[in-house]
Amino acid sequence: MHQVSNKVTRWFLIAGLLSILAVPVLVLAQGGALPAPGATVTIGQIAEIPGQAGLALPATDIRIIIARIIRVALGFLGLLALILILYGGFLWMTSAGNEEQIGKAKKVLINATIGLVIILSAFAIVQFIIRALTQALSEPPLPAPTPAPARVGGGALGSGMIESHFPSRGAISVPRNTRIVVTFKQDIDPWSIAELIPGTPAGLQIYTRAEDGTYHYPTYNNDGDAVTPEIPALRLKTGALQIIKTAEIEDLVRESNIDRYLGSTASSTDVLVTFTGDLRTFVFTPVSRTDRRQRALLGSATANMSYTVYICGTESSRGNCAVGGIKLLSGPSAFQGYFKDYQWSFEAGTFTDTTPPQILSVVPFPDNGRDVAAGCPGGEWYADTGICDRRDKPRNVMLQVNFNEAVLPTVASGRTVTLTDGALASRGEIRAGSFNKMRVSIAGPLYISGQWQIGNQYRTAEFVSTDLCGRNSCGEDIFCLPGASQITSDVYAATLQSPGTGDPTSAGSFDGIEDVAGNSMDGNRNGRAQGPTSFYNFNTPAATPPGGDNARWSFYTNDTIDLTPPTIVDTVPNINQGGVPFSDPVQTYFSKPMAITSFTTSNITLSGAERVTGALWDTWWTLEGENFDDDSPVDSRPDTLSDGDFEKGLARITHGGFWRETNYDNDVSSRVRDLFQNCYLPSSGFDGLSGEASRAGCAFDRMSGDLRYCCNGAPSETRCP
Repeated sequence: MHQVSNKVTRWFLIAGLLSILAVPVLVLAQGGALPAPGATVTIGQIAEIPGQAGLALPATDIRIIIARIIRVALGFLGLLALILILYGGFLWMTSAGNEEQIGKAKKVLINATIGLVIILSAFAIVQFIIRALTQALSEPPLPAPTPAPARVGGGALGSGMIESHFPSRGAISVPRNTRIVVTFKQDIDPWSIAELIPGTPAGLQIYTRAEDGTYHYPTYNNDGDAVTPEIPALRLKTGALQIIKTAEIEDLVRESNIDRYLGSTASSTDVLVTFTGDLRTFVFTPVSRTDRRQRALLGSATANMSYTVYICGTESSRGNCAVGGIKLLSGPSAFQGYFKDYQWSFEAGTFTDTTPPQILSVVPFPDNGRDVAAGCPGGEWYADTGICDRRDKPRNVMLQVNFNEAVLPTVASGRTVTLTDGALASRGEIRAGSFNKMRVSIAGPLYISGQWQIGNQYRTAEFVSTDLCGRNSCGEDIFCLPGASQITSDVYAATLQSPGTGDPTSAGSFDGIEDVAGNSMDGNRNGRAQGPTSFYNFNTPAATPPGGDNARWSFYTNDTIDLTPPTIVDTVPNINQGGVPFSDPVQTYFSKPMAITSFTTSNITLSGAERVTGALWDTWWTLEGENFDDDSPVDSRPDTLSDGDFEKGLARITHGGFWRETNYDNDVSSRVRDLFQNCYLPSSGFDGLSGEASRAGCAFDRMSGDLRYCCNGAPSETRCP
């Protein structure tokens, strides 16, 4: 009997210890990793992708399931211990004074009690771990579509061919008069995405190339008069891109019924196609097929309606697509490698957008006077600040215009070429056919040649001149404005369709700034669109704005050139930070105001650590940015409405959701620029040991020509692992 009691005790000890030792296994359990690039993706793996939940798979974490099984097992052990205690009591009560039976009963009771203590201890530990795991896993995944096909096409945004688009993924309450905009990372062949509208004049080409290297789409006037503006002569090929009415915004399965395709032969609409001069951004405008000057609204006036935009690539399983889908200007398909196509969905509301866009801020800020003048009459120094005490800007400063909403990229970007005139080689009158919706000039006015680019989700336009004046620290060309000069910038509003009526709708002549819904710019900030009848000057804002919406501001340059490169001063999340919420954006803070158009998914990247996941191959991500005042808290949203010069920059990555327990890399390349065209040097930054809180940069005193990379704060001569 003694041996039996010892066996019982040992059994309880072993069971309890196994229950306790199982706890670290629960804590260290790892989530499933992504398959390597190119590997077959199973339905089970797709269900684990953030934003693709909803398949018929368990929703409870496996660690929680195991912990609950152990808790049930411990419950059975506790029941067994109770039975043994009752058995020991029974032996004692029926011993009738038999000392041997009493001794046996005592041993059973003692061993059962010891076992019960062990079981209760193990149960308490397991219960604690379950509670901790439940709290740790309480961060829910991103709101996600329910049942999805095995290919959702999201990774092409960021990691693939797509740079950005509008409306955004999953957008809701989208105005019915919104255009659809897509930006690619390489030059696209317009022949693969558009065709001439039937009945256009003979001799029109899908695109033409100007002397300055920019590309232009054809227009025509089907009314035959000189008053009515010409309209684009291209319409969408539905074998290249499909705008599809879908039952629900969550439904990512492409409809096969072409009656739902805007612009198809079975549809009552056409989709006009325009593009920017670099053949990278394409705008799609639904119009009535019987009157192409009449916009066709998305959705319905009585109920929200969902749309899916599918961009054809090389995915052979997709029907109704041309072979190879959209193609590069150089010939091959635009979608190569892993990302074979792309699609996203949004929901149109029941209303139209009738609010005109406004300019939120401009850089450089308006400046009414030259730099402070200092003198020493009578041996005493004095300073005369004049009307405005802002410092004059170095010649290599870029101009930046920030709008409060997305504007039409085809009218907010382009190349301005001026007529040469002797000593005024790059200044003069703007050449006919050159970009003139936004203009930069010096006194005269003598206009300055240069390039306007659009970025930041179509909310920021930036200007760089063509006057070569130096090289930055990466050996790249820097271009300058005239030195010691007053620089003036004009931003033109679009002509109104019905002037004087309060209707902000543009006339469709594409002669000024309008938003993606077609509302002309409110340049004087009075809340109404009044057309390009007069200028509102930001330098001398009037109490009663003039009745026109062209915007103007000016500033002064000096004869210096700023060649100081920007550095990274902070990152969110921090380096090697754990427990990052699945949906948090990735933010990088810079020491200087930045060129927001350099914040692209080619220059700033987000990827899963290859050794863990193979790559962030199926999660979308995109970029936006802002410049802000130096006195704004680094962890707050920058105040872009400030009336002082911006002193720092912020790049923000939004994405489709992180995988749990996966390491991610955020890489910032030297192609990122500040507003003075200086490249970011990855191996430069504040010394993290000096107290200047830079957790991302590398110390200046450790810089070397061979140390081109900065990996988690450490200089390196090779790429970061």
